[in-house]
Amino acid sequence: MKVSWDKFDDAPPAKAGEYDRTPLTPGTYWGTIAKVEEKSGWRVSDHNPSGDCLSIWVDCDENGTRKRVFVTVEAHHTNKLMAIADCAGVPGPQRGVEDWDEQELVSERVYVKTGTYIPQRGKNAGVEQASIESWVPKRHQPADAPEAAEPVKKKRTQQGKQWAEFKESNGGGDDIPF
Repeated sequence: MKVSWDKFDDAPPAKAGEYDRTPLTPGTYWGTIAKVEEKSGWRVSDHNPSGDCLSIWVDCDENGTRKRVFVTVEAHHTNKLMAIADCAGVPGPQRGVEDWDEQELVSERVYVKTGTYIPQRGKNAGVEQASIESWVPKRHQPADAPEAAEPVKKKRTQQGKQWAEFKESNGGGDDIPF
C-alpha cells in the first residue's frame, strides 16, 4: 500500500461503540448500566478497611449521543448500593448477607439525576467530569421510559458458556446423577 502523506489525518480512528467524552449536561436522564466491576483495594479507609469498591458504568443518551458516566461506590456505602439496586429494579444487598450479585445491575435501565465535578488529583485532574447525584427509585420514575438505543449484552464467561452448552445438550435440565 502506498501511503499518501499529503493529506495526513492525525485524528485517531473512531472505534465501534465509542462514546462522546464531553461531560453530560446536568439534568435527569435515562441510562443503561453497561458494566459493573468489583475493585479490590481501591479505597482503603478506616470505614472500608478492605478498600473494596463497585465500579459502575452508565451510558446515557443526550440528544442522540451516547455519553458515559463512571460511578465508584465503596463497599461500606450500603444505602447507596440499595438505592442503585432500587433504581434498576433488582434485589439489593440484604442486611447480614455478605454476598450480593452486583452483575444483576448490568443491562438494566435507570433514571438518574446528573451533575458535574472537577477532580483535584489523578489523570483527569482539572477536567470537568459528569457525576450521578441521585438514583431515582423505580416507583418515582416517569412511565414514558424510552427504549434503549442499543441494549447492552451481558458478557458470558467461558465457564458460563460451557454450562449453557451442557444444559442444552441434556435437554435443559441438570441431569447430574448424585
